[in-house]
Amino acid sequence: MTLDTTQILILALVAAALMDKALVWYVVHLLAGGQRVPTFPAPPVPVPPVPVPVPDLGPLGPPDKPPVTPPVSPIPPAPVGHSKVLRGKCSYFGGPQDTGVKADEGLALVERSDFGHGAWGGIFLPTQPAGTTGLARALNPDAHYIACRWDYAETSKKYLQGITVTVKNPANGKVATDVRPVDWGPGITSRVADLSPGLMSFLGLNTDDVVEVDIPLPSSGPAQPSQPPAPSVGGTVLQRNTWPTPAQCPAFYGNDEATIRANVVNVQIPWLMNGKTHVIPIHKKAADSLTRVVNFIWEQCGKSQDQVHKFGYDVFDGSFVPRNIAGTGTRSYHWYGAAIDWDAARNPQHATAANTEFKEESLITTAFKREGWTWGGNWSPQYRDAMHFEAGDQ
Repeated sequence: MTLDTTQILILALVAAALMDKALVWYVVHLLAGGQRVPTFPAPPVPVPPVPVPVPDLGPLGPPDKPPVTPPVSPIPPAPVGHSKVLRGKCSYFGGPQDTGVKADEGLALVERSDFGHGAWGGIFLPTQPAGTTGLARALNPDAHYIACRWDYAETSKKYLQGITVTVKNPANGKVATDVRPVDWGPGITSRVADLSPGLMSFLGLNTDDVVEVDIPLPSSGPAQPSQPPAPSVGGTVLQRNTWPTPAQCPAFYGNDEATIRANVVNVQIPWLMNGKTHVIPIHKKAADSLTRVVNFIWEQCGKSQDQVHKFGYDVFDGSFVPRNIAGTGTRSYHWYGAAIDWDAARNPQHATAANTEFKEESLITTAFKREGWTWGGNWSPQYRDAMHFEAGDQ
């Protein structure tokens, strides 16, 4: 059988799909009877790829790694704890240059009597600026003070007058812990606080920057500590005393105001009271006992003003006041200079134990009672007075 060239090519294509190419060409050659088989061009010789140089990308690394993104520090979250934190925009106020307040404008939390005698620790300028009469323009712009939208039902005016608040710039983390509340505000509702120019500068703040105001609440801080069963070695030792009954007071403390006044002395308190004093006036016959009580409390609080503040022991609400018991003709132990009221805002008269800060197990209560003082928190509900401690036997 003789095949023409076309037939040979068709057979070769079919066989190439099924057989080794060298054998195919041999079969075709035989079938062709020695005819010349058409040749095909040889496949190209593979050439190795030419390497492409990798460009120098500097510190970002080779191209198979993504660029390194520097970390972004988030704004610190508002602090948490036994306090109320307000967060929002701020501005400044107060001082001779603040024409945004009237020349005669006062302050919600400060009385005129507080100006000029140093009780507010440099909050005010030494003299009233010329052409002004109001306390707002008399503020020392370099001092740390604040006006805020206080909730008076939560933090009374009297309570605010005796505390400091913490103000923080969350953008840079700077904090001021010595800021005195002096006013209510600001008037612009989009802001939460007006700060002194000096405080703004200290914290690195500008008008309408975000600020955090941490306000300690009356119920803030740890629970009132109990008095330990015995004082620590080397510490103050409390002593049991016998105090006079109301009928015995005239003979013990004195029967007329002049005599009592002459016997009232100042007892040094280890911590700052009401932000301005270290003394409490008391009858000299109760002075040694009071000294032991306050020294004992100071030791048990780790000699920490902050700890004393948390418990409300730095809020003094009166001792020697020549007056009768309210609604009666009977002299109060205050009349004899033998009673002290502490932190009245958080220990209101006639409040139940659940609604007062001082409890039976509180450090201040147990310390005074160990010295024989009477605590008003033990009186009947009609007369209960948890703020009140007296060197007397009721």
